[in-house]
Amino acid sequence: MVKDFNDLESLVHSKVDKPRRVMVIGNCFYTWMFALKKAMDAGLISPVLIGNEKAIRENADIHSVDLSGFEINNTVGDVVHPAVEALKSDQVDVLIRGDVGTLDMFSALFVRESGFRIGKNLVSGISAHFVGKLGRLIFVTDPIVVPVPDLKTKIGLVENAAAYTAKLGFQKPNIALTAAVEVIYPVMQHTVEAAVIAKMSDRKQIKDCLVDGPLSMDCAVIQSAAKDKGVTGWVAGRADILVQPNIETSYGMYKAFVFFVKAPSGSVVVGGKVPVCATSRVDSIETNYNSLLMALA
Repeated sequence: MVKDFNDLESLVHSKVDKPRRVMVIGNCFYTWMFALKKAMDAGLISPVLIGNEKAIRENADIHSVDLSGFEINNTVGDVVHPAVEALKSDQVDVLIRGDVGTLDMFSALFVRESGFRIGKNLVSGISAHFVGKLGRLIFVTDPIVVPVPDLKTKIGLVENAAAYTAKLGFQKPNIALTAAVEVIYPVMQHTVEAAVIAKMSDRKQIKDCLVDGPLSMDCAVIQSAAKDKGVTGWVAGRADILVQPNIETSYGMYKAFVFFVKAPSGSVVVGGKVPVCATSRVDSIETNYNSLLMALA
């Protein structure tokens, strides 16, 4: 089971037998250039940059990034189209958001004709954060794609997160549906939905994971907090995955881990034909590299 990003890097090296084709949609940020170069030099990827070649090279020169070995597809206008064509012809393994808008990119990818969507599969985002005091990774969903998940969508978030972490060696991950409280209040819809999904898990309607909720953040990840509050159950204090009520809480938690906790972090979008990295332009080289590892796992 992967415990940190060093473990994840070792796992990726064991899985990748030839460089994966990684495509950046829109002018590449310099932080991504460094992350891509590190992965390329390690033999993990073959990077393709889509965008204004002049602007890309100027940005690389400013930040002293050597683009030798990078393929650059000089594109003016619709930078998503070359990526869609690559998807259709199976010429790309991972997509990365450059300076194209997140909404613009996913709107184009979500069109059925693009080939990105697979049947009725839910596409969702997952972030991972190594918390030193806990000595393990904590996963959060969904800080990227789904703004306001309803009951059915939350079940999809649980299943996507369980399926993704299974690739990292989590045979039966502990999943907490978080809320402001640890009890069910009918006036707080999140608590009711959490309880429903937890009962579905109890009755084996949701497989390959253990689900409990509602659980507050502290009761989900800190065993002493759960004990002090009298919250029982195996998941309490041991959660690997936190399913948040909406994108505001998920994204806020992501940023809190990155900027205030200073936890090594990464994120990836799963459920489509290929993984997608859609990190923020203010994310670090380390966060981008970790996100790429998550996509390659």
